[in-house]
Amino acid sequence: MYNNFKHYLGNRILDIGSGTGTFVEKFLKKNSLVMGTDIFENQVEFMKQRFKDFPNFTCLLVDIEKSDISFLKEYKFDTITCINVLEHLSDDLEALKKFVTIFNKEGTIIILVPAMPFLFSDMDRACGHFRRYKKGMIAEKAMKIGLKVLEDKYMNCLGIVPYYIKSKSTNKGTFSDSLGNVDSRLYNLFSSLLEPMEKLIKPPLGISEIIILKK
Repeated sequence: MYNNFKHYLGNRILDIGSGTGTFVEKFLKKNSLVMGTDIFENQVEFMKQRFKDFPNFTCLLVDIEKSDISFLKEYKFDTITCINVLEHLSDDLEALKKFVTIFNKEGTIIILVPAMPFLFSDMDRACGHFRRYKKGMIAEKAMKIGLKVLEDKYMNCLGIVPYYIKSKSTNKGTFSDSLGNVDSRLYNLFSSLLEPMEKLIKPPLGISEIIILKK
């Protein structure tokens, strides 16, 4: 997944909804200045401890829906990453508008969301998802507020079938919860093998969508 957008990353990165810092760790390896954010205090405290030895890292408790984030403009970010976050927000357009206010001049917004609305199920609801996205939904909203779309593509086409089967066979828990240890390892293996192929040939469908926007 990371390889699909790493070439768009700048040197001053704001990561929205960092969780435990999975992608923050990768960003810090670039020697970039990185700020992680999350709505849960325990996640923020975890990241502060996890990355305490990195002077180029800061972390804040931020609710993108409820908070005024205009103060972040002073950090002069050139990149905003928003990985599996917008689907949790009731008003994703408002979030995009807030992202735009953070940049001083130019900037890149990297977004990853779950795709294919027909796959929406109790597994999504268990994750707190409001929606899965049809390709072009975010791009259309972004263009309305003056953003340019650099890239918009599906990812992980092979994941559609197992996700659909799991969504019909279980009524509770997330997709990860529904996979056993062996299934999970196999799924991750196939996903990693598929990634370089999808960089060469863009899949017509996929369980995820990546969108690169430019101010």
